[in-house]
Amino acid sequence: MFNVISHRNRLALDSGVLPDKLPDYFPIHGIVIANTPVDWDSHVQFLLDLLLTSGKLRSSDRNSQLPLIACNPDLVWASEYHLPRLACGAFVHMLAALYAEMSGRELEVTWCGKPTEVTYTYALDILRAQAAALSVTLGQVYGIGDNVDVDVMGANNHNLSSVLVCSGLYKNESIDLARNVTVRSKRASVTEPITAHYAARTIGRFVDHLLQ
Repeated sequence: MFNVISHRNRLALDSGVLPDKLPDYFPIHGIVIANTPVDWDSHVQFLLDLLLTSGKLRSSDRNSQLPLIACNPDLVWASEYHLPRLACGAFVHMLAALYAEMSGRELEVTWCGKPTEVTYTYALDILRAQAAALSVTLGQVYGIGDNVDVDVMGANNHNLSSVLVCSGLYKNESIDLARNVTVRSKRASVTEPITAHYAARTIGRFVDHLLQ
């Protein structure tokens, strides 16, 4: 239905026959990018079509922009491959550059996910509510992850104890468990070093440390 790289590749909704004109789609009122797309070319084309037509997929409308929410501003992530893979943040950066060039406007993005404030505020509110339901006081909260730029920086910026996992995106086989580990960001725009309160070989290793 939304194979928009080429109109000739569109599938008819019912008969399998190529339609003579575009179907009357319901207008789309907003965009949520929940994860990293698989086929970047078709996804970015479709999103640009929506953004440049205010969700109507008709004539161009560059005077306003659909609301766009994007999760996970990570530029890269760790997979089975030995080099970092591009993540959702990289996709949105590419989309923003193309939108700016084609519309003359800066893409407005509402980010959620680490390291954004809304994510930590929500998580802490939930933890406090659960603690209250159990009649206990919420103690130290740890922010754990393998991405220095989102996991460690996000925890540090929101007064959590940051824990850097050393077996994912960040790799350091010499660390089993350590405190106050300072590392460099993978982003060229971040020049200041970032210090994690703890670093651990794995999440399990740090949990074992807490339970000792």
